[in-house]
Amino acid sequence: MLPNGNLLFVTGRGVREVTREKKVVFEYTGSKMPVERKNQDGTVRKAEITSEIFACQRLPNGNTFVGECNSGKLLEVAPDGKIVKEVKLLPDGKDGGHAFIRNARRLENGNFLVAYYRDSVVKEHDPDGKVVKEFPAPGGPHSCIRLPNGNTLIACGDMKGGRKARQSGRSKTRNCPAFNSSS
Repeated sequence: MLPNGNLLFVTGRGVREVTREKKVVFEYTGSKMPVERKNQDGTVRKAEITSEIFACQRLPNGNTFVGECNSGKLLEVAPDGKIVKEVKLLPDGKDGGHAFIRNARRLENGNFLVAYYRDSVVKEHDPDGKVVKEFPAPGGPHSCIRLPNGNTLIACGDMKGGRKARQSGRSKTRNCPAFNSSS
């Protein structure tokens, strides 16, 4: 929930902000991207998909951060829908697939924290996309946040509990009931 009482949420292939009166006041649809799909007979056909989206965040400047899964893009979108910043985690046209990334957040220092589900790792990227830290996350990380004390909390969807990683890169496994997939 945003401070104004509106809800900001992902729709699967987009992001939407809705007022308490159910009026849509912001909407973003994922990038269209060309892909190749195999037919049952083994031939290949060209198709177009809309990138899945698993992350959104309202930024202090009023723009919205969006993490696109298939396209591997981290975007800052203005209220009018214009993309004002784009960081590419994949080359143009490459489909990262459904399991590429899950949650992503823009941090106060301008860096990005990204849960790479398929690769079982959380990476922190600088504003240009360069990896500055990596946190192993066996079991497929679904969500990650930077805690006020500087640690990083990682919730994995395919294992019990979560991982709490220190900024130094050392990690401690702890049972985190709020993120426990069995609770």
